[in-house]
Amino acid sequence: RGRDGRVSPDDKQVKRRRIAPPRDEFEERAPRSSGGDDGFPPAMLSFKAFLDTQDDNITDDEALEKYAEYKLEFQRQQLNEFFVVHKEEEWFKEKYYPDLSKQRKELLTAGLKRRLQVFMELYEKGIFKELRLEEGCAKDVEAALDCFVARLEGADDEMLERLQKHEEVEEELHKTTSVHLRNLHPGVLREEVEAMCRKFPGFLRLSLSEPNAEKRWFRRAWATFTRQAKIKEICLSMSSVRLKDVEVGPVLNKDLSRRIRTMPMLANDKKVVRADIKAATSIIQHLDSKSELWEKKVDEIVGEQTSNPLLNNITEYLIEEMSAEEDELLGYSSQESGAKPIDVDTELCRVLDRLVLYLRCVHSVDFYNGMMYATEDEMPNRCGIFHVRESANQVAVEESSINQHIESLAAKLKSITESGKELSEEEVSKLGLKHESDAVEIFIQANTEEIGNDKFLCPLSGKKFKGADFVRKHIFNKHAEKVDAVKKDVEFFNNYLKDPKRPRLPERPKPPPVVAAPKPARIEIQAPESSRRFRVEENKPRGSVKDRLGYKASAMRVTHAGSDPRGMVDYSDVDFNDDIF
Repeated sequence: RGRDGRVSPDDKQVKRRRIAPPRDEFEERAPRSSGGDDGFPPAMLSFKAFLDTQDDNITDDEALEKYAEYKLEFQRQQLNEFFVVHKEEEWFKEKYYPDLSKQRKELLTAGLKRRLQVFMELYEKGIFKELRLEEGCAKDVEAALDCFVARLEGADDEMLERLQKHEEVEEELHKTTSVHLRNLHPGVLREEVEAMCRKFPGFLRLSLSEPNAEKRWFRRAWATFTRQAKIKEICLSMSSVRLKDVEVGPVLNKDLSRRIRTMPMLANDKKVVRADIKAATSIIQHLDSKSELWEKKVDEIVGEQTSNPLLNNITEYLIEEMSAEEDELLGYSSQESGAKPIDVDTELCRVLDRLVLYLRCVHSVDFYNGMMYATEDEMPNRCGIFHVRESANQVAVEESSINQHIESLAAKLKSITESGKELSEEEVSKLGLKHESDAVEIFIQANTEEIGNDKFLCPLSGKKFKGADFVRKHIFNKHAEKVDAVKKDVEFFNNYLKDPKRPRLPERPKPPPVVAAPKPARIEIQAPESSRRFRVEENKPRGSVKDRLGYKASAMRVTHAGSDPRGMVDYSDVDFNDDIF
């Protein structure tokens, strides 16, 4: 800074001056645990706190660059420590460990193919073909879903016919009863819970929820039994059961209060239905391809297509039509606003209904609710809640309401079309992607000990060799299973990193805002009449001093207009330190 108080161009981007002395580097201060005792992640340093760990001579650009590196390294550390803490837990292995996640996926795919088989069988029988997904057809929709569930459970054709006619059946295969277990320790295995449930007659299946990060990763469960099971006695018996020294907290799971639920009436509008057909087609193609349910065929014009018969000629219904030439000649505007009656196209609704039914029965997707019930096959109610359209009438709706409805549903369905997607190679590399060859080399070096001149020991077997290369060959030949385990651990960790929706510690809640103490109540005392009169006059606008003294502008004469003899005080010569501010 020069004598005139100005900053020279050469000094603007050179050094940061400071008052406080520098502290240790941030690497030494970085947290070493995956979370505190309160279950929340450790706090990351703010930029200001981070600067306190840096040298006085660091420039602004260097500070920003190092802070970005610190944040990335902090995230890597938290991911690695979370993995180490949870990698032995069954729920975590089922999601990411190669063998267990593959077995889990195969089990779910087998259930998916079974649902597809039953759906196509009933579709070819005509049970689903002409079904309208509207509020007025709710009983028929529920009967069709009952037929589907009963067939999954092994019902014969006679039972299906009776269900279609809304007749009662003796053996209610499509109905169950269940117990909800509210508290399961994260270390409890699935087979332990199933073993407990099998002690009671009528047990069918078990469903385990994802662990709850906000409740110390505890899980919930639903144990499903036949309709004839003595569910109250079972629930009472379970109340004394403890797993991992924790009570399971059983309660009776009620039947669904309402199975068929409705969407707004404007879902029947032609524009909405066409948009829904496009969205449903995209979801079907994505989920079918993900589970490899149908073979793919190649068309010379269109290209690769699915062999799913429900999507045959679907492009005919995806193209929007309008009388553009006629409207232009007659002077109509396509941008006209205002309420219009709902335009219902029966043919388009029929096409959409079969797609929505396919999604609900095969992929457990409740289309109009924008939800996918991924573990529904293990839950008490298969094909439980289902949303349909409210019956249409001549109610007028605004174009803006229609567009808003389309955008709202598309936002809900986005999570389904993006399910199963992984992070890019570049993103995963930044988070600490491991490489199989590096991990194997570290394993080999860790198990090659030099015990003398040209003498090496393999601690895995206790054998001695004349060279390190002989130990390497020995490990690959005699301990191949341990090398494979190292490779699987690398894949295990990488699978965790690649998941954009990977589990993580919950964010620490923000402290509640400080509420100012209420002001003490004001006590009004009735004053005498004379005082009240004085107070009214006192509260009137007082005006300027001249007004109150009775001066008029015309009667005033300036006798002196000299300048103020006091000079201005200038502080520009004082050299302030920037860091003070």
